[in-house]
Amino acid sequence: LHGGRMFSYFLLDVLLIIGKPLFDIINTLVFAGLVVLIYFHARRSLEFGREPAILGITAALAWLCFPHFGEVVVWMDGAITYLWTGFTAALFLLPYNLHLAGRPVRSRWLTLLMLPLGICAGWSVENLAVTVTLLPFAISIYSWRRRQMRLWMPIGAVGALAGAIGLIAAPGNF
Repeated sequence: LHGGRMFSYFLLDVLLIIGKPLFDIINTLVFAGLVVLIYFHARRSLEFGREPAILGITAALAWLCFPHFGEVVVWMDGAITYLWTGFTAALFLLPYNLHLAGRPVRSRWLTLLMLPLGICAGWSVENLAVTVTLLPFAISIYSWRRRQMRLWMPIGAVGALAGAIGLIAAPGNF
């Protein structure tokens, strides 16, 4: 009867067992990490701190503009379901964004990491799953047509598709 958000609820179950103090520490790091990932996406670069004003504005807007801040960032269930999956999706999509910007990430590990990261990103929240599945496929096709596709690109896209299928095909969604 489960609704399909296995990635989120697995993390939630683990942290409910471990306890709230550890969640508070990790959640703070995830929020800060999401701000940094938004900064990297906006700059389309992994250079950190070159434009501290943008980083500061990103942090302030994340703090002030997330809808239902208490439910999305503070409450354990909501934070893991929305904030943490948003972090995972932003992390998963960053290599694609950097590749399109002409700053490809060169790492052998990326090929190994993109499949599980894609599965987690795709198996997150229903509306986010559509984005993290369609974008990597579209970017992979675009890069293939320009003869710039890397092996990790379709692997990540297939991982996201597998995660999205797991999310959407869950018995509780029917």
